[in-house]
Amino acid sequence: MTDGAPADPFKSQRRPPPKRISSALPTSTLSVGTRLWRIHSRSRPPAEFAATVPTAARGGRFDSPDGSYGVLYVSDSLEGAVAEVLLRDIPLVDYGARAIPVRAVQDKTLSVLETVRELEIIMLHGAGASAVGQGLWLTKSDSADYSLTRAWGAAIRLVAPTGAGFEWRARHDEDCLAFVLFGDLAEDALRVRDSLELADEAGLEAVRKVLLRYRAVIEA
Repeated sequence: MTDGAPADPFKSQRRPPPKRISSALPTSTLSVGTRLWRIHSRSRPPAEFAATVPTAARGGRFDSPDGSYGVLYVSDSLEGAVAEVLLRDIPLVDYGARAIPVRAVQDKTLSVLETVRELEIIMLHGAGASAVGQGLWLTKSDSADYSLTRAWGAAIRLVAPTGAGFEWRARHDEDCLAFVLFGDLAEDALRVRDSLELADEAGLEAVRKVLLRYRAVIEA
């Protein structure tokens, strides 16, 4: 380590998954009628599970490394969806409000989904991260590490084949839970409750109110 350089808190965690992961993983249940929020491209249906091969510039934390299963990312609240999607690449500022470009919301839709059957979810926060031999890096790392986190996700699925998804503390608001659901186990488990276009006044106003919580505004 260079003198004066900060230590890397994730150095020991930033590694491929081992050949064997514990199968004694803590789980939670999304009961029937659980509402889940997501902000997504308006070109995609609200409950679509994306099954594409991710690249260095495209794809989420726990996408299938080879595109063999679809994924859908949601939050347990509107606040979580706003924080995880709209604030993802917006840096903090010392004073005043963070500015989100209006173009970042004009092509987005806010959707509320609801579970129509129970889903078993693998917990990756608290003792859950330790159970798989990982720490905060698995759910807090930057996108530069996504090739590794995707490999971990695929390895966890192998030892927890009934897990329809993962849950963790949202990176940008730890009061909220983030989820990834897998299409091969959850595609028939969701229905759409509502959708609002963020280009419309009702959707934009709903998001603006939440952004104030995070000291952020949508620039004109």
